[in-house]
Amino acid sequence: MEVDSREIRERNEQVKQWLWRYREAKKDVRRYENELRELIETQESTGAIEYSDMPKGSGSQSDLSDYMVKRDEAWKRIMKARYKRIVVFQEIKNVIEQLKNADAREIMSSRYISGKQWETICTECGYSWRQMHRIHCKSLEKIYEIIKDGIERHT
Repeated sequence: MEVDSREIRERNEQVKQWLWRYREAKKDVRRYENELRELIETQESTGAIEYSDMPKGSGSQSDLSDYMVKRDEAWKRIMKARYKRIVVFQEIKNVIEQLKNADAREIMSSRYISGKQWETICTECGYSWRQMHRIHCKSLEKIYEIIKDGIERHT
C-alpha cells in the first residue's frame, strides 16, 4: 500500500505532537512551581503588613489553616506533574533509543528532550540543514512505526 505525501506529513505531525509532550510536561511543572512561589510570597508579604489598632477576632488561625491547605494542594499538583514529566520522558527516551542510527538518536534527543533549536543541533552534529532535516524526517517515520498503535491516545 503506497502512502501519499499528505498522509506522511500528517503522520509526522502526529509524531511531533507525541514527542513534544515532554516539553509540555516540563512547562506544567514550571508553572505549578511558580504558582507555589507566588502563593508563598503573597502569604509572607500580607502577614508582615497587617497593622491596625482596630480590635479583631482570632481569625488568623483559620487564615493559616487555609494557607496550609492551599500550599499542600500546590505541592500535590507539583508532585503529580513531576511524575507525569518523568513518565513521558521515559516513554520518549525509550522510543528514541530504538532508532538504529546514532545520529538520528542524537538529533531526536537534542530536539525533543533537550529542546534545542535546529541551528544549534546543526552545529553540534556537524550536519547541513538539509541533511539534518532528512535524518529528522526519516526518524519521524520510524518512530511512527514504533508507536502507531498508541499514538491516538496522546494526540
